[in-house]
Amino acid sequence: MVTGTGHPLEEVPPIVGLSLYRTAQEALANVRRHSTADRAGVVLRTGENPGGSPYAEVEVLDAGRPRVGTSGSGLGLLGMRERVRSHGGECEIGPRVTGGYRVRVRLPYRPDADADRG
Repeated sequence: MVTGTGHPLEEVPPIVGLSLYRTAQEALANVRRHSTADRAGVVLRTGENPGGSPYAEVEVLDAGRPRVGTSGSGLGLLGMRERVRSHGGECEIGPRVTGGYRVRVRLPYRPDADADRG
């Protein structure tokens, strides 16, 4: 699902889009490896922070339970956090109160970031 508040996906710089793609890819791989969930939801959002700067966000949710004997090294989650930090973004990664697991990554960007390099 894609939702937004007036910032078209075309404005998202390719490096931000790639980072969100890799985040979703890793999160979905983790659902497959480490969860009893048979499905996961992925939402891509665009919006504007209170200060007026645009952001793009991906959220991956599942309702499964941890699969016994499949705890990983944690390097995938560490990589997500490092990627978010490099963009000056924010993330929420962990179990949900209602069950399942949530990965939400929000990355700010400047719509004209590619124009500055040209």
